Amino acid sequence: GNEGVAGQVHQTPGGIGYISGGAGEEDRTRMAAQQGEFPFKVVLSAAGGEYLVADKLSGLTPQGELLTVRDAGPLVMMKLPPGQYTFEATWQGKTERRAVRVGAPAQTLNWRFPGE
Repeated sequence: GNEGVAGQVHQTPGGIGYISGGAGEEDRTRMAAQQGEFPFKVVLSAAGGEYLVADKLSGLTPQGELLTVRDAGPLVMMKLPPGQYTFEATWQGKTERRAVRVGAPAQTLNWRFPGE
């Protein structure tokens, strides 16, 4: 496949940096080392607690869509300006929304999809 290197830094046209990955132990270690630069972290998991990769994770502001990450996770770390955001994640055809207030300190959003 043409997966990018896990833990690679991506830049959106709007200047938002993010890293998506973390499926393996090594990945997570590498990403943890960059947490200081990307203080907002989303952890995606299924109802049973196992990590999952979402088809899509989008970050929206009142002005519109800020970033979209395809095959997102299980860990996605972002560098976001403080403010109010809505995140949408799609997994197995279900889309969920979370409203998040991003501040200055590091934050983790533990996003667990409900079971059937």
